[in-house]
Amino acid sequence: MGLTGRRLGGPSGRHARPAGLFYDPAPWVLLVATLLWWVRMLHQSTCMQTNPNDPIKTMLRMCYSDVPIVWASNGWSRGLPTLGDATQLPQLPVISFLISVQRILLELFLPAGSGLSAQQELNLGNVFLVTNAVVLFCFFLAWVVAHMLMGRDSTRGRRRDARGRLVSGPARSFDALFIASSVGILSTGLIAWDLVAPALTAVALMLWTRGQVLAAGVLTGVALGAGIAPMVLVLALAICCVRAGQLEELLRYSLGLLAALLVVVALAATRSASAVRRAYLAQLDPEAGLGSMWYILKDAGLAGQLIPGLSKATIAVAFAGIALLALRSPRRPRVAQLACLFMLAGLMLAPTYSPQYVLWGLGWVALARPNLRDWTLYSGAELLYFLAVWGHLQGNIRLGPGEDIGYPPAIIIRLAASGWIVWTIVRDMLEPWRDPIRRFGADDPQGGTLDGVADAAWMTTPPLPAR
Repeated sequence: MGLTGRRLGGPSGRHARPAGLFYDPAPWVLLVATLLWWVRMLHQSTCMQTNPNDPIKTMLRMCYSDVPIVWASNGWSRGLPTLGDATQLPQLPVISFLISVQRILLELFLPAGSGLSAQQELNLGNVFLVTNAVVLFCFFLAWVVAHMLMGRDSTRGRRRDARGRLVSGPARSFDALFIASSVGILSTGLIAWDLVAPALTAVALMLWTRGQVLAAGVLTGVALGAGIAPMVLVLALAICCVRAGQLEELLRYSLGLLAALLVVVALAATRSASAVRRAYLAQLDPEAGLGSMWYILKDAGLAGQLIPGLSKATIAVAFAGIALLALRSPRRPRVAQLACLFMLAGLMLAPTYSPQYVLWGLGWVALARPNLRDWTLYSGAELLYFLAVWGHLQGNIRLGPGEDIGYPPAIIIRLAASGWIVWTIVRDMLEPWRDPIRRFGADDPQGGTLDGVADAAWMTTPPLPAR
């Protein structure tokens, strides 16, 4: 078959998909993802404590993780329940389920219970960290494969000429490398379990892309059992479906979502309703913390107790503005564009912007703005902040006994990079010919039933014709 760009019985020409292993994204994307996670594990191994009397400065080595801390604080090695009223650091239902399964497997092969020594508890915690790394790696691969398949499906229904050549640009399967090689995952993938929800959301979006509306809703509901980040997909699909007049599809999606979420939360609530409530409140109503613009104001002695209320008010105003923009823009925005705007606005205005929250946004940035320059800018700012926050917490970037004057600039640079992505997406919505996806003639590769569909008749402006 060779590398001539021709396939027997298939399209040929400038936009045909070349044949051969070199042009197949699957092995390369999976290889890059595996190597990245392997490097992450090598770095994480430097923070695995082996002596209970000799703690490791994890922030100094920049390999801090909540996993062993949550394990020790909740007393899971001593037989305490993974989700109970007495749980000090409760996790969301899906995360709690994953932890329970891992704990059952560990107890089959390793001693557990109240009679363990400090060394045995430490060893068990290290094994728990490794098993979590394996589980998170599986979710990471699912995330990467979902993006690769969405890129492969981006040519579905696209126009071809008489010779079978694509008129509207090539497939974007290799865009999955944005996720597979992300420095955000390399730096923060093992800090906690924040990778699970974005991975499930990516698979849900892939199902929506393929027209499996009910299944997409069910998986989105499961993803909401692992974090609040998937809510931006719900908002984006709701607005796009309303503008396109696809209320039946939106209803099917919503029913699947609500059914799955209710089942997940109900099952967890039977074990401890108070723990589930505390876990969700920790994400929905956090205190002013590191990484946010509110932290700078608080550190300067401004806002203070008003920060939680101000944060909620500004997020509500930003979300309302994004929804209005989506309904009034000259062309219906792509689902990924809208979800990315909601996500970045929520993160930038939230009371706290932890390092691992980059995992919430990077998937949407890769889909909404697949541009190497913008991706490099966004990733570089996140990496700079990752280095700065641990230096700030460890105290090794302070110029003296006073306040750290190097950390606030890192916050500002991070927020500025996210703001730049927001600006470029808004510009792409108002001027679709600038959109890296639409400039080739495509409409919405992740839109599923929305792709190429005209706006509803009730729109105040004349609807755009179907592609």
